[in-house]
Amino acid sequence: WDEDALPAQYNPVMYIVSGVLNKNFTGGGFNSVNKLLIQYTTADDVLHLPLASLKTSNYWENTWFNDVLLTQLGFDLMITTPYLGNSYMPGTGVFYLQHEQTIGGYPFLDLFLSMRLKRARFFLSYNNVLSGLVSNNYFTLANYPMKPRYLGLGLGWIFYD
Repeated sequence: WDEDALPAQYNPVMYIVSGVLNKNFTGGGFNSVNKLLIQYTTADDVLHLPLASLKTSNYWENTWFNDVLLTQLGFDLMITTPYLGNSYMPGTGVFYLQHEQTIGGYPFLDLFLSMRLKRARFFLSYNNVLSGLVSNNYFTLANYPMKPRYLGLGLGWIFYD
């Protein structure tokens, strides 16, 4: 989909090269789950991709009351290099090229507390903590801002048949 949100065909050969590095660390109840993605395209004029993106989840995990209550307390952090993101056309439901707004380059930080008691899970999260502190340019797509800071609560219960 071109800049006018109309279908278009790209004739030359396009190559995308990407590599992922995963590394997990554990010790003393602390866990770190890390993923680094590096990518490059030969057709950056029709396919906009960030050069790198990093996602890391770091948390402390412990069990309480004779290993009945599992608790996780930690944070998730995600950041990409700046790039020209796509835009969205709600009328047709497609993503299309745009060359005006750069997105990325800002960290997204979520704090969380998760507890599991047998088949029930409770969580509390504070999402997009850095919104307004580091910058107000938190966009997931061009002209589509991400939610500002918000508090999330949840309860999940697994039922057996």
